[in-house]
Amino acid sequence: MSEVYSLSPTWNEAFRKVEDSSRKLRIRTLSKVAHALQEWSGNESVKIAFTQWFAAFERHPYTEPAICSAYVERLPDSATLESLGLRRVEEGGKVWPHLPKDEGVFLETQSTESLDLATDAQIYIDLKHTGLRGPEAARALREWKEFCH
Repeated sequence: MSEVYSLSPTWNEAFRKVEDSSRKLRIRTLSKVAHALQEWSGNESVKIAFTQWFAAFERHPYTEPAICSAYVERLPDSATLESLGLRRVEEGGKVWPHLPKDEGVFLETQSTESLDLATDAQIYIDLKHTGLRGPEAARALREWKEFCH
């Protein structure tokens, strides 16, 4: 099960301003969202493992992440969403939390810059089925000499 969240007006305004100015600033905005989610997971003792484009970018920057995806042990409640500056939407959101079908995604994770990521193999599998430039990013990650190291 997964849900899709959009950034609140505050996050959206920041995101919109940087979309026209710099890809680095756009990525930085998504990174702030990821760090807020990581902080929430630590405060609430909720397991988290970032995956897909965002995690692949953290491991081996190839394609620009437009979405922040993460496996979470449980979805944030409405008060948490509000405090994180997120709101639930039907489609088009920038934040995709997923409840894993198998808790195995949390058994082995990796960390970069204080973010918990899924394993490279899991990121690769998740990217292959995402569409957009996901398969291309998956191939670049798989061919990277540090893949699974």
